[in-house]
Amino acid sequence: ASQKKGNKGSPHCFSSTSLYEICVNGEKLIGSAQKRNGSAFLQQGSILIEFDIEKNSKIFLNLPSRSWQSIGYLKKYIEIEHSYAALESAIVKGFEKELGVRFIKADISDEEKRIAQLLVENKYSKEQWNVKRQIGFLDFSSAGG
Repeated sequence: ASQKKGNKGSPHCFSSTSLYEICVNGEKLIGSAQKRNGSAFLQQGSILIEFDIEKNSKIFLNLPSRSWQSIGYLKKYIEIEHSYAALESAIVKGFEKELGVRFIKADISDEEKRIAQLLVENKYSKEQWNVKRQIGFLDFSSAGG
C-alpha cells in the first residue's frame, strides 16, 4: 500500500513520501521502487546527496516554491566531507554488515551484454514499449549467441 503525502504532481520524486521509505522530519532521504515478476524482482533506489533549489527552480518554472522546501537530502542533515567513493563504500559496508553478505564488484558479463542488446533491439527501442507499454517479458534464454 503506497501512502503518498507531500507534493503530488511534482516532477521531483523526492518531494513526496511513501510507506517504507527512509525519511527524516517527513522528508524523503532514500527513495526506491520495486518491480516483481514471478519469483524475481528488480530493486531500484536513489539517495539524494545534495539539492540545489535555485537550479531546480529554473528548470521546473511552474512549481510553487513551497514544493522545494519538503525535499530532503543527505547534506541537509549530515556533514559529508568525504568523497562520493567513500560514501559508496560506507553504504556497501553497511548493507554487508546488516544483511550478512559480501558484495563482489564485477564487470558486466558477455551474456549480460548480449541480453541488454537484444532488449534494446526488441523492446526498449520500439514504439509499442515507449508509447503503449504493450511489450511484456521477453525470453532471451535461447535467442542468438
